[in-house]
Amino acid sequence: MFFIGVHSGYRLCSYLFLAVVPFWTSFQILNKHKQDLYGKLLKAKDRNTKRDIRKELKMISKEECKRQQLDVTDIKAHTSVAGHTLHELENVQKSSSAEPTLVLIDIAGCDMEEKKDEEESTLNEGEAEIAIAHAKRLIQSGVHASDIGIITPYSAQVKTLRTKEDKLKEVAISTVDGFQGREKEAIIISMVRSNSKKEVGFLSDRRCMNVVMTRARRQCCIIYDTETVSSDKFLKWLIEYFEENGEYLSSSGYGNE
Repeated sequence: MFFIGVHSGYRLCSYLFLAVVPFWTSFQILNKHKQDLYGKLLKAKDRNTKRDIRKELKMISKEECKRQQLDVTDIKAHTSVAGHTLHELENVQKSSSAEPTLVLIDIAGCDMEEKKDEEESTLNEGEAEIAIAHAKRLIQSGVHASDIGIITPYSAQVKTLRTKEDKLKEVAISTVDGFQGREKEAIIISMVRSNSKKEVGFLSDRRCMNVVMTRARRQCCIIYDTETVSSDKFLKWLIEYFEENGEYLSSSGYGNE
C-alpha cells in the first residue's frame, strides 16, 4: 500500500511511505545499476558501446516509471503528514501563493501556444514565464529556493526555464526522468502542451504523470491549457480533481513579474 502525505485527506502531493519493502529494494537496485551504466558511458570510447549503454539507460528509466505507478483514485493521506502546508515551514509567511496545497494556473485563451525547437522538442515560453514567476512568489513568501522544483516533460522547456537570476539558482529544474526518486516542498509542473489540435504527447503517459504528481511534499502547482489537456480522459479527471480541491490562480496575474 502507498501512503502519500497530503493536505486535507485525499490530495496528490508526496512524501511516500512504502509498506512494501521489495518494491523499494528493487527500485534501489535499478538506481544502482543506472549509476554503474553512467560510469561505463563516461569511460566508453566505442560508438556502438555508447549506443548500447544509452539504450539500456532508456529502458531503465521506463521501468522506473512503471514501478512508481500509482492509482491516484486510491491515494490516501498518511496521518503523520496529512496537514502539511508550505506556510508551516520556518519563516514562511501565509500568502495566496504559499497557502494552498494544490494550485492551478490555466493559460487557455492567453495566446501561449507551444513551439518546437531545432530538435523537435516542445516548449512553451508563456508557461515558462509563469512557472518562474510562481517560484519567485514562493521565495518572496519565505520558501527556500532549494525547496522548490520545476518539472516538465520536455527537454526544450527545461532549457527555456533556465534563468540567470541569483534568487533562482537553487531551484531544481528538470524533466520527469531527472526527478526520479527526488522530492521538494513545492513542485511546479509546466505541462507545455497548448495547440489547436489538442495533442497532449507525453502527458498521456499516466504512469509518468503519477511520478510527476508525487514529487511534492507540501504544494503541487500545475500550469496547463485546459482546452488542450482536457482532450485526454485521465488529464481531464486530474484537472477536475485539482479544480474541486485546489486553488485557482489567474495566469493574467503573473504578467510582467
